[in-house]
Amino acid sequence: MGTQIFWGFLRTMIFVAFFAGGISTDTMTLAQTCAYIWYSQAFLAIIPLRGDAELTQMIRSGNVCFELLRPVDLPSMWYARSLAMRIAPPLLRCFPILILAAACGQLPFVGISRTAAGIVSIFLATTVSAGIGLLMTISQFKTISGQGIQTIASVAATLFSGMVIPLPFLPGWMQAINYMLPFRCVCDLPFRILSGHIHSTQEIAFTIAIQLFWTIALILFARLCMKRSFKHIVIQGG
Repeated sequence: MGTQIFWGFLRTMIFVAFFAGGISTDTMTLAQTCAYIWYSQAFLAIIPLRGDAELTQMIRSGNVCFELLRPVDLPSMWYARSLAMRIAPPLLRCFPILILAAACGQLPFVGISRTAAGIVSIFLATTVSAGIGLLMTISQFKTISGQGIQTIASVAATLFSGMVIPLPFLPGWMQAINYMLPFRCVCDLPFRILSGHIHSTQEIAFTIAIQLFWTIALILFARLCMKRSFKHIVIQGG
C-alpha cells in the first residue's frame, strides 16, 4: 500500500508538470487525470496479472485429477476463486489510499449517482478481470509452462487497461485497438466514470453494457475452453 501511495504521488506530479508545460486539456482535465491515477493505484490488485497459482500448480503436478472428481460445476467454482482474488485484495487496501487522495484534494466528488454507477462499474471490472484470470489458468492445460502466456497477458493488461497512462491520452490508432479488447473494462472505464470524464447517463449506461458483454463473453469462452481441455487431458505425475 505504501508503494502504491508513493507511485500515486509520483504519477500525479508527472501529469501536473505536463499540464503546466502546456499539454492540451481537450482530452481530460488535470483534476480528472489525478483522480484517474489515484483510483488506478487504489484498485491496482484488480488487474489480471496472473492466474490462480494453486490451480496452476495442481495442473502441472497432475493433482488436478482430484478437482475433476468433485461433484460441483468446476468452471463456476474456478471462476469464483478467480473473482475472489480480484475482490479481496482491493478491499483491504483501497480505502486508506482513497482517503489520503481525497485529503490532498485530488479526488473530487462527482455526485451520488455517478459514484454509485462507478461502484457498479468497478464490480463489473472485477468480473471481467476474473474471466481473464481464469483463461490464464486454463491455458496451463495446453502449455508445459504457463509463464510465457502469463507474462504476455500481464503486460497487455497493464498497458491496455490504463495503468501505465490513462487511455484517453493514447494515440487514436491505439485507442482503436483498445476498443476491441476487454482490458479497458478493468480499469479505464470505471475510473473515467468516478473521475467525471464519463458523465452523461447514456455514456455511463453504454459503459456498463460493454462490461456486461465482456463478462458474459469471457465466462462462456472459458467454459468452452475448459470443456475442450477436459476431453483431451493427460494427467502427468504420480
